[in-house]
Amino acid sequence: MLNKLIIAAAGSGKTRKLISESLEIKDVPILITTYTEANANEIKNRFIKESGSVPSNVTIQTWFSLLIEHGIKPYQSVLFDGKIKGMLLVN
Repeated sequence: MLNKLIIAAAGSGKTRKLISESLEIKDVPILITTYTEANANEIKNRFIKESGSVPSNVTIQTWFSLLIEHGIKPYQSVLFDGKIKGMLLVN
């Protein structure tokens, strides 16, 4: 399986390509990350429109939820007493 990074201008068909390729792959886990919750919801809605649901092998997450789930939460008990519920980004 090949990892892919897709960077293209708005309206160039990125979401359409992601969905069509993801629907062809059945038994391999697929992670789709996007920057905003609105984009994640749009991708979910497009899957539902195309196939009736998001396939069970497809995970759609925002970039920050991915970082929290896999980069912070596994180590939170080592660093902090309480649970980490989110991130606050400041300049």
